[in-house]
Amino acid sequence: MLFYIMNLGILSKKKHAITRVVYEEIINQLKAGLPDPDKNELFKYFPYLAVPQHIDDLEKNYDPYNIFALHITEYFCDLFASQYIHDCSNSYLEYITQNQGVFTDTHPSTVNRVIFINDHLEKKDGYLLKKYKVVIKGITKLDIEKRAKDFTSNNFENLLPAEVTDPQQLHSLFIYGWKVWLGNWETLAQMAGIEFKMNSFNVYGIVNNLIEKSIGNYIILKEWNEVKSQKV
Repeated sequence: MLFYIMNLGILSKKKHAITRVVYEEIINQLKAGLPDPDKNELFKYFPYLAVPQHIDDLEKNYDPYNIFALHITEYFCDLFASQYIHDCSNSYLEYITQNQGVFTDTHPSTVNRVIFINDHLEKKDGYLLKKYKVVIKGITKLDIEKRAKDFTSNNFENLLPAEVTDPQQLHSLFIYGWKVWLGNWETLAQMAGIEFKMNSFNVYGIVNNLIEKSIGNYIILKEWNEVKSQKV
């Protein structure tokens, strides 16, 4: 968790620098001329860039709150989050936006955001992903990479907190929780002695409670071990 907070702090302080550089480099390279595959990929993620006049306006009138800058920021945030929660944000976005296929003034389409993260997780780096990764590395000296440590457990299905032994496994608790929430709830109902049909709110409450207890148990065990080591 500490590693996450440190990286979040570093990237948060430099977020505007990162997004500003991505913004300017894309505009400059579009105006200089990009290969058709790269250009078409950009037009998929930012459809308004297909209009030359829009490119000129964006170049002359940079604003961290214009449509292009905001969309760049959203893709950056998705990419950053994927280091810790894999594709869980995709499920959340699809749920709250009903898998929105069109962009707004503040957000890219959900469809494109999901494609962007899935391509990253499947190591299908196109022009845009490479652009982010190169700029992030240049500014922060950090790579975009998987930072959650996987673990295997059936504890949640048995209404038990997961046994976390590594701080990086804390991030995987959320991945595990999403897996349970999106999975078959019959086992949960049986273990809880619930005879009625559970809904998403019931399951959310159970899973959220188990995640909290798992984190709490890890913190208590960590502090206890630190106290024991000081007594030796």
